[in-house]
Amino acid sequence: MKKSVAIVSAVVALGAIAVGGMQWQKSNVRRAALVAAVPTRPDVSRFPAEFSHRLVAAEDLARNGPDRHEGVAELSELYHANGFYPEAIRCYRALVQTDPSNPQWLHRWAMLVANYGESADAVILWRRAENLDGHYLPLRIHLADALLKLNRVDEATAEYNTVLKQDPENAYARLGLARIATAQGRWEDAKALLEPTTRGSNVAIGSDLLVTVYDHLG
Repeated sequence: MKKSVAIVSAVVALGAIAVGGMQWQKSNVRRAALVAAVPTRPDVSRFPAEFSHRLVAAEDLARNGPDRHEGVAELSELYHANGFYPEAIRCYRALVQTDPSNPQWLHRWAMLVANYGESADAVILWRRAENLDGHYLPLRIHLADALLKLNRVDEATAEYNTVLKQDPENAYARLGLARIATAQGRWEDAKALLEPTTRGSNVAIGSDLLVTVYDHLG
């Protein structure tokens, strides 16, 4: 009996060591991915000195810790906000790899890809992000807009309608549906969508398209 207990204890111990080893290896892979993600710093001489100082601090955090993930996230925001898109995408790739359950990295990456005019690739990224969090409405609006650019009208319509189910007054979803309505010659439908949208946004959203609708309706 004692021998059986000893064998079981040894197996349990070996299992714990194996799990610990796997976790250690996973941690090392994650750390290496984050360090490798730090972009070569571009020429930022035209920017204020504060921008360079923030880059240096974020690079140091990404390479040396204690929170390397936070360092790469800071770099992604700095590069994205200031127009250094290839550098930002490099960071987002690593963030998606090391924090795969967080949809914001896929969403931000998709926005940059869409800015390059690669709507089809952006849709793939937004679909992945949508699977992680379908309740994040800005993501679904951007996805619907990209689908509309690709002339995937039925899919875009479904996305806009899904947004309106969660937020019936969402101006951007209404505007998207109004664009589809005008393209299909459904001018009264477009009018019904646009009038409350322009009123609710103080004429900031949809007013140009509404003028076109009024012209067609006389």
